[in-house]
Amino acid sequence: MKLSIYIATRNGSSRNPPATFANLLQQFKELADELVVLVDDTSTDDTFEVAKRFTKHVYFFVHDPLFIEMLRQSFYRCTGDWIFIAEDDDKLSSRWTRAVFEKLMKMRSVTHYWVPTRYLVSEDRYLSTAPYIGHFSALLYRNIESIAVLPSKLHQQIAFAGEPAYLAGLYTDAMNFAWHSREAREAKLRTYDEAYDEWGTGFDQTRFYLYEDYYFETRRIDDSTEPAVMEPVRESNAAFGIHMRILDVPAKMTIRQTYWITVRIVNNSHRALLPQSEFVRWGSLALGYTWLPESEKDSEPCIRTPFPAKILPGHQHDALVRVKAPPTAGKRRLQIDILEENNVWVSQAEDGGSFDASEIEVQELVWPPQIVAGSGP
Repeated sequence: MKLSIYIATRNGSSRNPPATFANLLQQFKELADELVVLVDDTSTDDTFEVAKRFTKHVYFFVHDPLFIEMLRQSFYRCTGDWIFIAEDDDKLSSRWTRAVFEKLMKMRSVTHYWVPTRYLVSEDRYLSTAPYIGHFSALLYRNIESIAVLPSKLHQQIAFAGEPAYLAGLYTDAMNFAWHSREAREAKLRTYDEAYDEWGTGFDQTRFYLYEDYYFETRRIDDSTEPAVMEPVRESNAAFGIHMRILDVPAKMTIRQTYWITVRIVNNSHRALLPQSEFVRWGSLALGYTWLPESEKDSEPCIRTPFPAKILPGHQHDALVRVKAPPTAGKRRLQIDILEENNVWVSQAEDGGSFDASEIEVQELVWPPQIVAGSGP
C-alpha cells in the first residue's frame, strides 16, 4: 500500500518557531511514499522554497478560508492508496512509525481512521480535561473521493462511508498552545469571529483557544505502552468472554470534569463486536461507564463513546473512553463497560468476562487552574 502525507499551509515556515516546519517535513518524508504540500497563495514567506527541499510535489492553491477546497484537493493531488492529512503546527507522537502505517493500511474493512489529538502546553504536558480531550479527527483515509462527504462549515469534519476505527495511543500533538503566545491566539480568534462568523464554527472558539480563562488540568506525556489495533489477543490463557482492561486512568479527578480513559477490549467470545459504519450499518454498541457505588446524586447519564472498531473473536483493540467525574467529592470506583441496545451492559451478559474497576479520588474544583511543572501525573 502506498501512503501519501498531505499538508496545506500558509506561512508555515515563519508562523511557528524556527526550523519546526522543516523538521515536520523531514519526519513526514521518512514516513510517506509521497509527500504533498499545498501552499496558500497569500503566503508571504519562503514556505514554498522550504517545502521544495523535501518533495517535488509542492503546489500553490487559492486562499481557502473555510478549508473545504483544501480538503478536496487532497484527493486531487495525492496518488497514494491512503492519505494522512496533517497540519503545520501538529507533530506526530513517537508511536507513529512506518510499520504502524503499514499495519493500519492493511486492514481491509476499514475506510478511515479517527485519530486523537493532544493539545500540548509544553514539550511534555498536555491539557487533559474537556474540551481539549476527546477530540478525534478522520486524518487517515482511503484515497477514494466518492466515499467522502466534505464539510460545509468551518472546522467541521469530513464524513466517510464505510467502517471506521478509532485509535488510542497514536496521537497527533497539537502545538498551537505551546508554540503561540496568548496574543497570537487572540488575533487568530478575532480573524475567525470577524471573517467567518456567518458560516458557523461548531464549537466554543473562545474557550478552546483561550484555555487559560477556563478550568483545565494537565498531564505528562507517556507513550510507553504499545497500542493494540484490532490484533490477535496476546494473552494465551485469556478466559472466555469479553474483557475490559483499564490501561491508563488518572488517580484523581475533579468534580464534573471530563477525562480520557485508555482501555483494552479483549474479545475472547464467539461473536464479533462491530462499530457503526456510516451510511452502511447501524451500530448497536457503545462504550460507557458506571461509578460505584451508584448514587442518586449522579443524576447525569454516562457519556456514550462510539464503539471503536471491529473486534473479531480472539482479537483485542485499545480505545479511549470519555468519562465525566461525579458531582460530589469522595472516593469512588470507576468501571468501564460496553453498552448494547436497550441499555444492557455487556458485563452482565452471558459472555461478559472481567471488567476492570479503578479507585478514583474525586476532588473539589480548585481555582485558578495551574500548569503543573515537573514529572507528575
